[in-house]
Amino acid sequence: MLRAVRFSAELDFSVSYETINAVHENSNLIKNVSFERIRDEFTKIIMSPNSVSGIILLQKLNLLKHIIPELEEGIGCIQGGAHKYDVWEHLLQALDHATKKDWPLEIRLSALFHDIGKVITEEEGSHVDLGVKLLKKYEMPQAVIDCVAQHHEDAPFSSKESILVYIADAISGSRPGARYENYDDYAAVS
Repeated sequence: MLRAVRFSAELDFSVSYETINAVHENSNLIKNVSFERIRDEFTKIIMSPNSVSGIILLQKLNLLKHIIPELEEGIGCIQGGAHKYDVWEHLLQALDHATKKDWPLEIRLSALFHDIGKVITEEEGSHVDLGVKLLKKYEMPQAVIDCVAQHHEDAPFSSKESILVYIADAISGSRPGARYENYDDYAAVS
C-alpha cells in the first residue's frame, strides 16, 4: 500500500483505479505493518520529488489517518492571525518549498510538522510545545524536534536547518508583513 504511494511520488505516475480502490478498501490493514517499514516508506515519500502529492495520496487512500492522524486533522483546521491557509495546506506548502529547494530529510520533515501542534486542542500549551511533544511520541530525530521548537524564534536557532524551516514557514504562511517574498531574499541577508 505504502509502496504504491512511494512509487507514484518517486516516479511521477498515476496509481491505477483498481489499485486505488483496493488500497482504500484495505487501508486499515496498515496497522499490521511494522513501525520501521512505515517509517522507511514514509521517509522515501518525503524525499521524493513529488512529496506533497505523496502525502495527499496517503490521505486520499485513508492511510494517513492510520500513520499520522494529526496531519489529517489539519484539514479544515483554521489558523488564527494572518494565515491564508488551513493547517493542512500550510504544512503542505512548507513541505513543497523544502522539496523544491531539494533540502534534506530533516528540513522536509520539520517543514511538514512545524505547526502540527495547532491541531491538538485537548491539551494545554503553545502549538510549538504540543508539536514537540507529538514529534517525540513519533520518535522523530532530534534535529527535527529542534527545528520545530525554534521555528517561531522562541528559542535561539541552533542550526542552519532551523533557519531554513523558519524561512519555509514564513514563505508558506503568506503572512502580510513578511519581510521577504522568497528564499533568495532571505538568504541574501543571512
